[in-house]
Amino acid sequence: MKQIVQNTLLTTFFLLPILVGAQPKPTCAELEGVWEYDLPDQRGIWFSHNDHYMWILVPKERASFQADNPTTEEMAMAYDGLILSVGNVKCSENRGTITHTYTKDPADAGQSFQFDYRVQGKQQQYWVLQADGSRGPEGRSRKLGTFATSSKMSCEISDGFWQYEQPDQYGIAAIADGHFGWILVDKTFWDHPTDLSTPENKATAFAAITAAAGTFSCDEPSIIKWKNLHTKNYRGEGVSFPTENQQSPDRLEFWFLNQQGERTGGGGKAVRMKD
Repeated sequence: MKQIVQNTLLTTFFLLPILVGAQPKPTCAELEGVWEYDLPDQRGIWFSHNDHYMWILVPKERASFQADNPTTEEMAMAYDGLILSVGNVKCSENRGTITHTYTKDPADAGQSFQFDYRVQGKQQQYWVLQADGSRGPEGRSRKLGTFATSSKMSCEISDGFWQYEQPDQYGIAAIADGHFGWILVDKTFWDHPTDLSTPENKATAFAAITAAAGTFSCDEPSIIKWKNLHTKNYRGEGVSFPTENQQSPDRLEFWFLNQQGERTGGGGKAVRMKD
């Protein structure tokens, strides 16, 4: 019996590296983390983790809505200025291939493009490849933080990518080192794409998109304070709001809170995306 146990332990010991090694590793290890764009005309951040990515970019100079109910022309102009996407990225020899899952236009779903990149410390340069294979203009970004390897941070939400489970929206959130980004699109808008060349349809698309990026902190694990830094319109920037979160290892439920710390009735659920 003792010999059987010893043999079993030895077999497990030698097989363990094989089993661990068989798990897929991210192909874009140099890009892992949360990054801030350093561009002349746009600002925003992007995330890369285990071959998932997200970016949210807005113009540095843009007109603020003049009233609580923006005009069709204002929303169409704001829509044109948005650059946002979430999906998958694969890398090989400093060349990445992006495949969109959700963007501001349903026609982009499943579309891909390539870019070259170079990382030196916390600085990154990148070039989107053109149709003829040549490099486009150089872009730059700097690293803000990394994705935690522990199962849970001090806040009741773990670093990683999360798929929303909302009745009326598709969407994904990225959480990393006190930074967040989320992109959600109304299911009706996404499932029934229209021509987005007219101001009216652009305004409809703008209203159907929820996109924000910023920072978060928590005074107690289950109460998280979010602060918007980059949103689809200026009015949402600088705004902070709390949520109450409850997380199991791979599932998350959250509720929006008012200033008194009471649940407002709004909220949702999300599931951790597999690496």
